[in-house]
Amino acid sequence: MVQAFADLQGWSFKDEAKHLASVAKGKVENHVIHLLLPQTYMNLSGQSVRRYLDYYQLTPSSVRVVTDDIDLNFGELRVRNVGSAGGHNGLKSIQAYLNTQHYVRLRMGIGKHSEQEQSGELADYVLDTFTTEENKQLPSFVERGVAVLNRLITEDVSVVMNAVNKKSVKLKDDLPS
Repeated sequence: MVQAFADLQGWSFKDEAKHLASVAKGKVENHVIHLLLPQTYMNLSGQSVRRYLDYYQLTPSSVRVVTDDIDLNFGELRVRNVGSAGGHNGLKSIQAYLNTQHYVRLRMGIGKHSEQEQSGELADYVLDTFTTEENKQLPSFVERGVAVLNRLITEDVSVVMNAVNKKSVKLKDDLPS
């Protein structure tokens, strides 16, 4: 989804070893944006985020993390500006390295199948390919995620949370195309 956002902006990622990440930079409206794709293992992604923030003297409040979430059905989106890692190892790492739970995260639901949950093969499930039905829905899902990320850059987080986190409304109807 972050790659799709960069593509929409016409930005390219470049590997930056000192940050343990691939980085793309540009402007959205009057906001300077840094996109970071950590090149560490997911459970060490906080190292990359911390290095980058320190280098550019950015604060955790400026961070917008996009993450998969097995606790949300495939295609669901949720925005939070504070909270626990909820068992997500990447978020645990970021919170440990930032020493705070106060940063914005866009959670993108990938669902969870009970057989993987019971067998302990959750990592295999998260890294597996999408089903045929999910693949059909994936372009729309990514498009909605890109729209939400854009709103998180240009609008107040609470306004975006109120629009995205509605339970009974189709999310696509609330978001710009």
